[in-house]
Amino acid sequence: MPEYVVKLESNPDVWIAQWAGSPGRTNVLATARRYATKGGALIGLGMARMRGRKFPDAMVEEVADAS
Repeated sequence: MPEYVVKLESNPDVWIAQWAGSPGRTNVLATARRYATKGGALIGLGMARMRGRKFPDAMVEEVADAS
């Protein structure tokens, strides 16, 4: 079943992470925050933007595996 992650287009090796930060970011896809639906990922992106980072170039990306 596909999952979704939030990726930064300006730095293609950076995703929003599952830990605290402003918000947390990672350069390892396996530790990126996973969402079950695209809508959930969009909500997560909105919450990250509310925490102070605007992420104007962020996008939701589908990932096929759960690793």
